[in-house]
Amino acid sequence: MKISVVGAGNVGASIAYALCMRDFCDEIALVDIFGDVARAKAIDLAQSSCVFNAKTSVCGGDDFVLIEAQRHRHSHSWKPKKRGSN
Repeated sequence: MKISVVGAGNVGASIAYALCMRDFCDEIALVDIFGDVARAKAIDLAQSSCVFNAKTSVCGGDDFVLIEAQRHRHSHSWKPKKRGSN
């Protein structure tokens, strides 16, 4: 089973991490408008999963093709704050 998480901020990455560490699925796709952030967090998850013997593969990016034809998705995204706003 593949689970897609839209939004690779703190909440989205934490959800992906929890899924990965529990070996809940075979594959996780992290998608964010900031593709480099999603890719970096996917690499972190993939490297840390080795420590816990999790067999989940993780990919990340800004292309929604990663989540195409998925039955399970979690979306946690919003517009990022601008510098100087509260």
